[in-house]
Amino acid sequence: MTSNWGRWFSLLRPKVHEFADTFVATRSQLNQNLVHWLPSSTDAPVTLLLAHYPRTFEQLQSVLEQHGVPYRIHVGALDAPLVNQWCRDRLNPHQQDRSSFRGAADDRVASLYLGLVGQISLLATAPGGNADRDRDNSRSGRYWPSISKEARISILVAERHSSRQADDQVRHFCRQLEARTQLGFFLAFDDPLLSGRIDTAMQQLLEHYGMRPDEPLQSLLLERLVRRIQRSADRP
Repeated sequence: MTSNWGRWFSLLRPKVHEFADTFVATRSQLNQNLVHWLPSSTDAPVTLLLAHYPRTFEQLQSVLEQHGVPYRIHVGALDAPLVNQWCRDRLNPHQQDRSSFRGAADDRVASLYLGLVGQISLLATAPGGNADRDRDNSRSGRYWPSISKEARISILVAERHSSRQADDQVRHFCRQLEARTQLGFFLAFDDPLLSGRIDTAMQQLLEHYGMRPDEPLQSLLLERLVRRIQRSADRP
């Protein structure tokens, strides 16, 4: 699997495109790889790097500092109007205040925001309504003017939650954004969700299909395993 996510992003046209889950052998390797997979400013005006758990958040923060990547920690609720405004600000660089960005003051990555999935606040929709339609019909406040359809927002979720409902929150959030959005989930085999779940038979099967310890992997077999684990956790 190529690590050039930016090239993939530039070819995508759907409003929301979700990549296949990406698996890496260890959390340490995954965090280091994520830094190199961040899209460039030409591929995405705004990038959200999200974690489910505070420990992962702290690890990501350390890696970003280590590599000198400029980023901003978001505090408070994370809703669609706010991210839409970030995108507009990025498209109007003369109005952007970079003083609160941590790290090197360069432009090799898009405006990067680090946060927790738990901060996401979904917009309410009318009964039987559609979030996108309700948003488009609202011309007040921060929704106007609309963002260019060519603009892109990238959301990288550094882990899967034990509950599928928590991951679905991110998907619903993406559908409420105005710009085209790319979404990807990333997992490590030593994450609590998968630790001890990869038995010898599955390991041999994955190796047969080309898995290497030092390379990322995308596998429908592993995605099905993750869904089974999450469904078990969601059962009452």
